[in-house]
Amino acid sequence: MGRSTAALPAPGAEEPGSPLRRSLCPTWLDTRPPHEPDWDCLRRTFDVVVEVLTDEKGRAHDLAVQQIVQECPALHAAHLERADRLQEQMAERLSARAVARDPACRPDPVVLRAVVGAAFACLLSAVSHALRDGDLDGLGARLDRVMEALRPSSAEPPAASRPS
Repeated sequence: MGRSTAALPAPGAEEPGSPLRRSLCPTWLDTRPPHEPDWDCLRRTFDVVVEVLTDEKGRAHDLAVQQIVQECPALHAAHLERADRLQEQMAERLSARAVARDPACRPDPVVLRAVVGAAFACLLSAVSHALRDGDLDGLGARLDRVMEALRPSSAEPPAASRPS
């Protein structure tokens, strides 16, 4: 998938909960190459989710937990709130990456948050359809296809702007 997860904690090591929550950590954006475009950085960070959901050993447990979360309104609401915080933290990390690359850069937090939200929408769509179709083994390729279809079209990272 383009990167080793040797330095990452084992899936499930962070905290109990849904596979998505357990497998994503905003600081993992910091492990990506500094000049990697934001969109590609987000996609590569999602490799962890793909690995968790395509692992045969943990799949049944993770799917059962995900089903319970989806079917219980209180758990689902808590999951959505945590996902929102995670997206906000990832947008902040992308902003810090942009400033580290170019101190004159003034990242637009609204655009960054939207970019992260769009990337998460791609992830959730790919996971949802893979589960529905029973094709978790094809999740990585499906996610690549969805994210490529929605790739921001600007030549410069959409989240950064320079002072006039």
